[in-house]
Amino acid sequence: MNAEKGLSPQNCSLKISEIRDNVLRLDFYSQSYLEELKQSIEREGLLEPLLIHKNGDSKEYTLLNGHYRIRILRRLQVKEVSCNVIVCDEEQAVSNYIASFIRKNSLSALG
Repeated sequence: MNAEKGLSPQNCSLKISEIRDNVLRLDFYSQSYLEELKQSIEREGLLEPLLIHKNGDSKEYTLLNGHYRIRILRRLQVKEVSCNVIVCDEEQAVSNYIASFIRKNSLSALG
């Protein structure tokens, strides 16, 4: 994976074992939504790549968006997953995570 800092997210395939959960993930998982998503992924596959943060030359990736999806993929024992990877510092990663969280919660409030 050769993403350069400051560029748009780069799409790639990563081993799920290389992706760490975000320590900022605070809300609870809805079991009914997890089951619905599991059925959807089994039926149609993963429709949206995960958003991943890579800090510089580190070999570790941190999940920014896709916490439900990666949980399901782990349950289904999927080995690799499509990801959009951004290379940035920790402050930018936190900003991206918070913006993603706000967007998700704003959209779910509309539905």
